[in-house]
Amino acid sequence: MKLLKSVSVLLGLICFSGLAMVKVRINDISDNGTSSPCKVGITRSGNFKLAAIPQELEDLQTVSVPRGNSGATGKGFSFKVNVPVTVYLFVDKRCQTPELDGWEKTKMTAIWKAYGKSYQDIIYVKNFPGGTIIIPGNPPGAIPHMAAVEAQ
Repeated sequence: MKLLKSVSVLLGLICFSGLAMVKVRINDISDNGTSSPCKVGITRSGNFKLAAIPQELEDLQTVSVPRGNSGATGKGFSFKVNVPVTVYLFVDKRCQTPELDGWEKTKMTAIWKAYGKSYQDIIYVKNFPGGTIIIPGNPPGAIPHMAAVEAQ
């Protein structure tokens, strides 16, 4: 009986560790978007770099797109994932009323720099099944959202 319990515990640990090692594959990023690990110093959009991020989001894969014309509406974009994910959305704080249906505001924030000035992102969260994820655009005068992606 003791051996059976030990085997059950061992199998449980193996199954749990296998789930923890699920790797998110991101592909088919629209609008000349790119993916990179979430770290201080990476490109937020265009020439704008992340200066501070929440520790719990460090090293997650991010997806971002170039800004384009700052007087135009910020680009929405899409990408595909292979597994169910939690997406953390970095939203330029200057967006007074972002249209983020189904997204939940967190207490997390990030800082990015542009032309020697610091700006803040408010971070929202939403769960998605595997497949195509569509990120909405921003109003004029704000940079596009950036997504950090974590396997569920």
